Amino acid sequence: MHRDFGLTHYFRCREYTKSRNLLTALVADIDPETSAHAIACHILASIANARGDRNEYLYYLAKSAMTDLRRATMEVVSLQELGGVLFEMGQSGRAHDYLMAAMKNAVESRASVRMMQTTELLNVVESDHLAQIERWRMSTNVIMAILVLTLLALVVTIFYLRRQLKRVQALRASLQEAGRTKDVYLSRFMALSSIYMDKLKQFCKLANRKITAGQTDELLKMVKSPKFIDEQSREFYSVFDDAFLHLYPDFVEEINSLLRSDQQIVLAEGELMNSDLRILAFMRLGIDDANRVAQILNFSVNTVYAYRNRLRNRAINRESFEADILRIGNL
Repeated sequence: MHRDFGLTHYFRCREYTKSRNLLTALVADIDPETSAHAIACHILASIANARGDRNEYLYYLAKSAMTDLRRATMEVVSLQELGGVLFEMGQSGRAHDYLMAAMKNAVESRASVRMMQTTELLNVVESDHLAQIERWRMSTNVIMAILVLTLLALVVTIFYLRRQLKRVQALRASLQEAGRTKDVYLSRFMALSSIYMDKLKQFCKLANRKITAGQTDELLKMVKSPKFIDEQSREFYSVFDDAFLHLYPDFVEEINSLLRSDQQIVLAEGELMNSDLRILAFMRLGIDDANRVAQILNFSVNTVYAYRNRLRNRAINRESFEADILRIGNL
């Protein structure tokens, strides 16, 4: 009792400097497992608090609390006070743990005053701790919602990118096919040009022989013969039909889908296209000039117009017939 009075005398007299010097030396000398060590550290903590030194205040409170806990002292004032200070510093989790331990010790030692003080502090800390837990829970829910939305956005993005990739692959395949078709079409055009150049040479030789032999009447008769023109036209149609249907393999079926059921185009056996389909084929190729079509097909302009009007009248939708033809074969 006399020793405890000596420890607290200068502190009670508010002679903090003397008390601090004495207690600091005492703490360094005495056994840290004694109650005097715990009391001295608690007084040093109170002096540091009075001086406004928060770090030293916490340091000595912690040392005092550790001594009490090692000695199994139930009336632990330092632990309770440390919990309150930590709560003020915003560390409600640690404050809650310390005050719960202090409450347990106060209940076991039946220290009613300590129980009341600790209960008041614990209620405040518990409320704040629960509020903090609720904030953490809400933050977690918000983060989870953001993660779910991010995941959904990622799934949608992946789905969209896969669709775009498929479209790019389809477009690439289409371009490759178009390149091959262009090569075939160019090859057919070159072959047709070669055939006509050869025929022109043969005709020039024939005409030269006829003129040299004085057979001009026979030459004139041959040139005027429709058989000569028909042969050339049939050869052109054969090459054109084959090349065009290579570009648009479903052209005949697409055209029939635009015509009324009782006005479908029926081809003869072995026939690739007829005059109706060739006129529509030139329309699909963007050749809309009736004069050009007439010259190519060896028709009169009126005949071309007549074919067009008759085909339009056979259509399911006369107003959009030409636009529907231009859409055939589009991706």
